[in-house]
This record gives sequence, structure tokens and C-alpha cells, in this order.
Amino acid sequence: MAEHFSTVTYLENINARAAEEHILFRMGYKKGLTELGGEELIRITNSIEEGRRLCELKGAYGRFLIEHQDFLRIQLDNGALFESRQLADLLKDSKEVFLMAATAGAAVVEKAAFYLKNGEGAKGVIIDAAASETVDSALDWMQDLLNKKLQREGKVTTRRFSPGYGGLSVTAQKSIFDSLNAEKMGININDKYILMPEKSVFGIAGIEVLK
Repeated sequence: MAEHFSTVTYLENINARAAEEHILFRMGYKKGLTELGGEELIRITNSIEEGRRLCELKGAYGRFLIEHQDFLRIQLDNGALFESRQLADLLKDSKEVFLMAATAGAAVVEKAAFYLKNGEGAKGVIIDAAASETVDSALDWMQDLLNKKLQREGKVTTRRFSPGYGGLSVTAQKSIFDSLNAEKMGININDKYILMPEKSVFGIAGIEVLK
């Protein structure tokens, strides 16, 4: 395994806020087609706010050199290996990547489960959706931060990839988990490569020279 040169930065308080329309869309509401009003809208809005408040966003990122790349595989300088044609194509002009992680914490997951178990399923579903969108927005926030840092170098990040999408197996979660030492930020991973707390996400973004 190659010597690992990247340092990992941990972010204890991420100030990201998911758009209400994105949360509603995740729940199946479509703008212009689904009408909400009156007491129903108040209940939904209050539940969304509760979900947002319960999220305790933390994150981490590390910058890694690409040591080897071909049409299918990307291997980083710490030995982490990712296999995906789509990811390899996305990173064809990259010599480095950012690996990123974000979590909303356990409290919001536990509260959604509590409502679902105790006859308040609608509230539980809304809080679950709010948590999902909020943790995704944390990665967006982090990528915006990294792009601002990269501007000084005349570089920018590519579109973000997450394990389980775009032909990148969910098993890639373990490589990112190990690379970022994600346990340090309260994330664990099981033998099926599922992250815990449930509202935790990983991402990969290439680094390119601005054209």
C-alpha cells in the first residue's frame, strides 16, 4: 500500500439547510401538482422544522492523489480502490479527489423511528425526509467550501459521486470510511456496508484545473 499523504479535516458544526421544496419533493409532493394549505401545511412545516432542529451536522473531507486510473478503476495514494466506469470517466481529467462524509447524527433518526412506532407515521416520514435532504445539503455545503479554497489554485471540483449510484458499488463505503477514519465523527459501518447513523452519506469529487 502506498504511503498516505492526505490529512483529514473534521467539521464539528456544519451550517447547512435543506430547501423545503426539496424535502417536499422527496415526500412525493410535486410543485404545481400538489396543493398544500391550511392546517395540513402548518403541520408539515412544523415537522420539517423539528427535523431540521434535530440534525446535528458533522462532516469530514480529505484530499487524495490519484495514483492509478484506467477506464474502470481509480486507485488513490492511500491504496483505496474504486471500480466504476462512470466514476472513471468523470475523473478522466483529475489527478486528485476529495473524499467527503457527512452525518446528521442519531437523534433525528431516533425521533423519526419513535413517531413511526407510536402512531404518528406522517410526522415520522416528514422528519425522515428532512434528515435525508439536510445531510445531502451538508455535502453540498462542504463542496462549495472546497471550491472556494480551490479557486486560489485555479481548480474546481467535479460532480459528486456517492457509493450505490452510477455503477459505484455500495462496498466503496468501506474505502471512504477507512480513508477518512469516519468513526472519529461518530459514523460506523456494518458488514453489509450500511452506514450508521442511518442519515450519513459519503461522496467522491474529482479536482480539475479550471478551463
